[in-house]
Amino acid sequence: MLQAEAVQPAGQPVLITVTWTNTGKRAIEYTRSVNGEYPVAESFPVQAVDAFGNAAEVRMANGEMMMGSFTMLGLDPGKTVIMPAALEPLPAGNYTLQFGSGKGVPVNIKADADLVRKREQDLLVGILRDDNFVGYVATKYPDSALTSGLVQALGSGNSTAVFRAAWVLSTMPHLGNGAGGYVSRAIKTNLAVKDTGYNPMQDMMLVNLTAVAANVGSDEALDAVLAVAHSDGSTAVRRGAVQNLGKFTQARAAEELRGLLNDADIQIQFAAVVALSDLKDFSGFETLVNIAQDKDGPPLDDRWRVRAYEDLVRYFPDDPRTKAALHPGQSDASASVSRAANQALFNLVERQVRKENASVAN
Repeated sequence: MLQAEAVQPAGQPVLITVTWTNTGKRAIEYTRSVNGEYPVAESFPVQAVDAFGNAAEVRMANGEMMMGSFTMLGLDPGKTVIMPAALEPLPAGNYTLQFGSGKGVPVNIKADADLVRKREQDLLVGILRDDNFVGYVATKYPDSALTSGLVQALGSGNSTAVFRAAWVLSTMPHLGNGAGGYVSRAIKTNLAVKDTGYNPMQDMMLVNLTAVAANVGSDEALDAVLAVAHSDGSTAVRRGAVQNLGKFTQARAAEELRGLLNDADIQIQFAAVVALSDLKDFSGFETLVNIAQDKDGPPLDDRWRVRAYEDLVRYFPDDPRTKAALHPGQSDASASVSRAANQALFNLVERQVRKENASVAN
């Protein structure tokens, strides 16, 4: 069964709710993301029939497809699952929406500014109430007024509201300099809270705030992210900030990242290599070589050396120095390091062969 508000704003996604009941005698399998709440809506089509009888198949979406790993679940006979979903915006007009063999539902898509404002307000309230589906809708169909409301929520002083707003805004590029003050103040406030002790929610909030700052991209936002990268916060928070430095275009961002290649925390070194590669700056090559070959300081855990060999191929496949850097690891005394170096060399050669074959084919 499909349900939908009878009148919805044009230019906005059509929001529906689907109630799916297994009326058969056997369980029906459906897909859901491992950490999700609902079935993957993309698996199910909806028919939209306009006032002239023209029918078109439109796909539902609810964000579950973006969650990562999936699992198969069974809907037992007589059981019901309810899921919200969004359809792509439809032109203004009257439609009948139908799901499966269920009854058609009439919907009027109307060009109405008041309807748009109400939708924006409803979405904002939903996001701040921790509704993941509403967060998906805001991310998939960004709206300037809604985005402005989320930016202002960063200055609300309510940690839950800041957390939720930062989560959604972190996925929205090109926020504009107007958001810089809000996110910079939110970072400063929450960085001070972080210094009082370990708090996983606070950690995630700070990382998301640095991503929001990167989406702003201003000098003010850069200063805020640098404060987190150089803080005495957890490795996870600093690593997230360092990775987001790779989204800034200012020369100062690259300069700071090159300095972080020498950070005392090896995970920060790795993050700096990745961020620099995002900026097409390959200063991190020697850092990876030193880690892979364990050249400096006390002996390193093999897992870091293994990762360094893997990252040499991942981030420097076209560097003529890479193959030579892999060779010493092939005969390393550590079996895991030796395997990693040999696999990295194999991957590098295979990549080069594929590249050459593609060049010949073209």
